[in-house]
Amino acid sequence: MRGWLKKLLIACAVVAFCWGGALWYWRSHNTMPGSADVVLYLIVLPVVVLLLLWFAKKLVLLASAAALPAAAPAAPAAPVQAAPAAAPALHMVAGALRLPHGQSAGELREAIDASEARPALDPALLDAHGFPVMSARVDGLDTAATQEAMTAWLHTQALPDPGFSDEQWRALALGADVATELGQAASAHQHLGVSDTHARALPQLSVLPQLSLVPLLPLSWNLAQRLAAGRWLLHVVQQQGWPADRLFLSSAAEQNSVDPLTQIGQLTQPGAAIVLACASHLGEETVDAWSQQGLLFTARNQRGQIPGEGAAGLLLADAAQAALFDSTPAPLLHAAFHDGHGASTDGPGQVDAALLGRLGQDALRGAASLAADVTLVVGDADQRGSRTGELMAAALACAPQLDAAAQVIGLSALCGQAGSVAAIAALVLARQDALDHASHVLYLGNQDAFRRTAAMVRPQPEPAAPAQAAAATAALAA
Repeated sequence: MRGWLKKLLIACAVVAFCWGGALWYWRSHNTMPGSADVVLYLIVLPVVVLLLLWFAKKLVLLASAAALPAAAPAAPAAPVQAAPAAAPALHMVAGALRLPHGQSAGELREAIDASEARPALDPALLDAHGFPVMSARVDGLDTAATQEAMTAWLHTQALPDPGFSDEQWRALALGADVATELGQAASAHQHLGVSDTHARALPQLSVLPQLSLVPLLPLSWNLAQRLAAGRWLLHVVQQQGWPADRLFLSSAAEQNSVDPLTQIGQLTQPGAAIVLACASHLGEETVDAWSQQGLLFTARNQRGQIPGEGAAGLLLADAAQAALFDSTPAPLLHAAFHDGHGASTDGPGQVDAALLGRLGQDALRGAASLAADVTLVVGDADQRGSRTGELMAAALACAPQLDAAAQVIGLSALCGQAGSVAAIAALVLARQDALDHASHVLYLGNQDAFRRTAAMVRPQPEPAAPAQAAAATAALAA
């Protein structure tokens, strides 16, 4: 494509040069050109110049080839860019979410398809001018029950009060719901309740694996709040039946959360893990801070962010453990590809989508998926034009057959800004779509000002039945 564009530009430049020179000559000499002059200078001359340029290029190439030693072998063709090495995949055993427009992946997808998933004016939150703030709120959230249960648990553990704010309690209430649902999914493990002694006595059984909890919490939470929240969510999972000696808290609870796909990629221990993100920015404190920093979306600041809240989580496992949770083959989450822009993309101006598109194509090759297989693109993009434009451009660069209006979804644009929740919720949506329709779903992450991420979610490949039959036939013939 670039080669044809370059040739077209050269042709246009030659025509413009010939025509401009002829017009300048006729005007400077006060000459009225005849029909022959028009044909000669405006048609024949550009064609002759273009032909001369073409012949000159050929002569240069022939001279370069003749200059090479006769005995020298022909130079090999430039190697085709190798596809990324096949990446290990995690099995997405279960997913759960609590978002403003859905309490499950199916409910959220229905709201999105019906164009009902969008932020609205929040009368409980006012900006500096006294006007309602645009937000995405989970209705009917009971924080009192969570606060009472966690306060009692903190007392039994002899832990100090972490000093959670109202919006932090909202995040914990949402996170506890997701932890409960995923803990119940984990309790379906076939070896739950089998003692280690019994497992060792029966070769067909294995010891119940360690289940790690990876909490992705907002950057604004301090260390004491992170540890208390992580241990509380671990307790919620344990209440669903998973034994305490096979349950541990990931060190992610002590860290400022980075890209969620990076945390998932660090799950190197075989077994199972629950990756859970929860956040809430629906509070006057957050609104005031965002307003002072110029981060709040208002009628005067269209490049701002819309406060949101929610929770989302995934139960992930390796191939051996995934087969022990459920008989239904779980969709695969392939390892993500990461890169970054050299400068922040939060400022004005169009963001170049080439980087995100390249990562998406790397993810396709790494998962052995074809562009034609992709039926949905999900991501964590918000409503800002720099994010939605980049997401759509990159999505269409990877899968041109998609309808950008219906098959490209940016979660933060629909559910507000809630940190890592949007990325995990997008993966939960991708898992459900792959499960329901056996489709390949591409995840593209571009919410961060610098970092870009891509990953593939796809069904498990069908067994190669014809190849196996041929092998069996050959073995019998032998």
